[in-house]
Amino acid sequence: MLAATAQLQKVRRLVPVLAAVCRDLGVSSERDGHRQIALDSLAQMYRMVMTVQGPMMSTTDAAAFLELVETFLLHYGWLTKYYFDRDKLKYSLTFKAHCLWHIAYFAKHQHPKMVWCYAFEHFIGLIIRAAKACQAGTPLWRVPAKVTQNYLLVLHMQLNKADL
Repeated sequence: MLAATAQLQKVRRLVPVLAAVCRDLGVSSERDGHRQIALDSLAQMYRMVMTVQGPMMSTTDAAAFLELVETFLLHYGWLTKYYFDRDKLKYSLTFKAHCLWHIAYFAKHQHPKMVWCYAFEHFIGLIIRAAKACQAGTPLWRVPAKVTQNYLLVLHMQLNKADL
């Protein structure tokens, strides 16, 4: 778990370095320009998330963060279409992009660091373990309900134990 946390921190630190390297190489095409803007936006997003403190962002910080996320998604989307038109699977636009926008939109109510769900985090690790345990003999479409039922049962037992 700690190794995964350290590795993620290293990857986050590489984003601004990669943005600076690409900036030094220069923009020689429209694609390079979109890639540079996406990288710069991503680097600024990480910087903002790591420096702004508290359980929620101020209205000003949240608006700036949302603007960075929208800029990133706009240029990332351009790159997705660019490569899709050339039958190359690069810059695939996934559901995570949609979630990222919602996280940014609600940053004024809850700081993005409060809702990150990386697999190495304790609670998410427990949910993954529970889901793997529920898979045996269960159709995949029923696993989420089974995990939820088991989680609620354990929670109920813990809450009742606390009352004793």
